[in-house]
Amino acid sequence: PGFRVISFGSLINEPRDKRTKHIVPVGYESEKEFASVKDPNITATYTCKILRGTDMDNPIFRVIHNGKKPIFESKSMTGCWTQILKAVNAKKKKSGLDVGGSTVSGPIMFGITHPKVAPILRKLANNIYGKSTHTHKRMETVVEEQYKNLKRSKVIEDKAENKKSKLNLPLVLTPGFRIISFGTLTKDASFKHKTHILPLGYESEKEYPSVKDPKKTVSYTSKILRGTD
Repeated sequence: PGFRVISFGSLINEPRDKRTKHIVPVGYESEKEFASVKDPNITATYTCKILRGTDMDNPIFRVIHNGKKPIFESKSMTGCWTQILKAVNAKKKKSGLDVGGSTVSGPIMFGITHPKVAPILRKLANNIYGKSTHTHKRMETVVEEQYKNLKRSKVIEDKAENKKSKLNLPLVLTPGFRIISFGTLTKDASFKHKTHILPLGYESEKEYPSVKDPKKTVSYTSKILRGTD
């Protein structure tokens, strides 16, 4: 009660906040009910957002009071909520109310450590980067490793002569890019052309300037299809 996740966002490069070690997906959004900074006697809804910073490794954290103002922004989740707590306590003191604690946990208030949220973020990170979320891996490596893991756990069954397996794992990796399907890997899962793995049926979407009007951004769908051989 008093907390909900609006969006899990997407993971870009290093999926952890280097300061706190928490997984912090850009685009993550949640809502948290807490005493209002305008009137501590009533409860307000605070919208928590994780935004892209000046570089991919340092996101910006923002909390909005009742969807409007005031807006609290910081380089850390705790920084945002410390500002809010100080504002609430200042109002309480001015009104003669009992002042609560002076410390607050940003990750808890954002909800990323919530017992129902944290496992989802870990699973998302593992799907993209493998168990070692500190190591950035090329997508080809992710596809190949997932195939091997599924085969090892017998989730993949041999089919016909070429042992097909479909890896349909839609993933939003960065704003403007998402994978619709990993397609089908044939034979020994090393269906390669030069150094790249090319699974048939692979499909992705990428936002890029339009060929008709470069001032506008459109979505391009890329597909890998079966050729004559």
